[in-house]
Amino acid sequence: MNNLKTKKGITTITNIKIIFILVISIGLLSPIAPHREDGVPTGKGRVKPRAIVTTDGEIDDLSTMVRFLLYSCDFEVVGIIQNNSRYQKSGHSSDKADELNPEGTHAGAWFPVMMDAYQKVYPQLIKHNPDYPTAEYLTSVMRVGNENPADLYVDPPNMETRDTEGEQLIVKVLTDEDPREVHISCWGGSNTVASALWTIKYSGKYSAD
Repeated sequence: MNNLKTKKGITTITNIKIIFILVISIGLLSPIAPHREDGVPTGKGRVKPRAIVTTDGEIDDLSTMVRFLLYSCDFEVVGIIQNNSRYQKSGHSSDKADELNPEGTHAGAWFPVMMDAYQKVYPQLIKHNPDYPTAEYLTSVMRVGNENPADLYVDPPNMETRDTEGEQLIVKVLTDEDPREVHISCWGGSNTVASALWTIKYSGKYSAD
């Protein structure tokens, strides 16, 4: 369970693809919705909340990601951040080619594999709801946060790794002019989120407004 290169990990990825196929197949009799032109969710007719998730890429998070993606028509995904956790101390963003990605076309094997599976069912998804984001859009909001094992139990000002791309994304979203609420879900560790909140509150760069 510590590494996606294990047989259990391979089986899980296979099962993820099967879950996608089964869920979409069950919905074949649902009403058909018009196709959207772009992949950015607009939430026509309603105000959608925004969502950021942080994940350590462990097997349980992969299952959670499937569910998250299948509900992604109901909110705007503004960030998918890879970081580490207590049990995945170095995260998985730097994974290289393995059984999940045999041709070595991507680093960080689990995320491209997940996006490939999502892309395959995307045409069916948008038949039922045109607000599903494209795999390209989801990839564009993916960032790597803090995967430094030394920072797992350290308060933000004393962390060795600061100002990661994941932290920058969280800060940008929380301080922009968009009035919609933002939901941040920490599936893995919370060091990247903690550092972003510390930066907003104590760096002196942002006002209380």
